[in-house]
Amino acid sequence: MINIILKRITFTLLCLWLLSIYQVSANDFLCESPPERIYLLRHAEKQDYSHDCPLNHEGKRRAESLIEVIGNEPIQAIYTTELKRTIETATPLSIHVKIEIQKIPKDNIDDLLSDICIKNREMTIVVIGHSDTIPIILSKFKLNIETPAYGDLFVIDFKNGKATSIKKRFGGN
Repeated sequence: MINIILKRITFTLLCLWLLSIYQVSANDFLCESPPERIYLLRHAEKQDYSHDCPLNHEGKRRAESLIEVIGNEPIQAIYTTELKRTIETATPLSIHVKIEIQKIPKDNIDDLLSDICIKNREMTIVVIGHSDTIPIILSKFKLNIETPAYGDLFVIDFKNGKATSIKKRFGGN
């Protein structure tokens, strides 16, 4: 019995190690033509825990407040997933800057990253994701991995092929 448990633990650790190697090697070639700046954030507060729920009142207020923080920046693209909460977080900003939201399925992080790196060279873009997608995106750009809270705004700048980021807050708490 103990041997089976040890084998399972060893197998799990091996899988995690292999996954980390894959992620590091993927980072090495991922973004040859990065945007100038990415505003990366988690969607605002949602109504409930159902799969495709909309924003609650606080989330709608926070989404509106994004305009105050980055509404005057030279935003040239806005990316969300297909889920209501990301789209609703982006909508006020999208209307304000008069840019259509580009929706990429939540499970297609590689497609999102490919779009970011191919279509947005030296541009300023906004990416609105989820608590489980933001850390993946941060890791792909070799940045500190954090699980974002509502209202966290990661400002990622690219200079000389290297990404740097700072974390800001928006929309109150």
